[in-house]
Amino acid sequence: MKNLSLLVLQVIVLIICAGTLVFLLWEPHLEGRHVHSTVFKIYFTDPFLAFVYIGSIPFFVGGYQILRQLNQARTGSVFTKEALRTIRIIQVCGVLLLCFVVTGEGIILMNTTDDRAGGVAMGLFSALFAATLLAGATVLKGTLGEGVRLKSDKETGDQGR
Repeated sequence: MKNLSLLVLQVIVLIICAGTLVFLLWEPHLEGRHVHSTVFKIYFTDPFLAFVYIGSIPFFVGGYQILRQLNQARTGSVFTKEALRTIRIIQVCGVLLLCFVVTGEGIILMNTTDDRAGGVAMGLFSALFAATLLAGATVLKGTLGEGVRLKSDKETGDQGR
């Protein structure tokens, strides 16, 4: 039952990452200033869109690391130093994602020619997601760190006998 729930979580993470990728590639075609633009003009002349794509890299790296962590949980190797390293990478991805979102929000708010409401709302939801990811990774890191410490203490104690 535990493996099934972890597999379901992995599928959910995959769906979220795939949906985000599809949204990132599909949404610029629907945006107001790019509705009748060519593909070249949409993807190669908009610096903010390039910033968004570069800023999405930590999201996908974090998603991959979450999948790795869930796979480690399915195999029973949760309390290892590698699992702790994976959580640290997820934390770094959360911080980077939050920084990119805040910077993007600043760029949107400085732009006075376009309607900002949609971009600001998407940025707030993204910031909330990044902050939640960061908080969850921090809590999990503390729990895993304690588990790794207890496991190493137990192994050290068993070797001394």
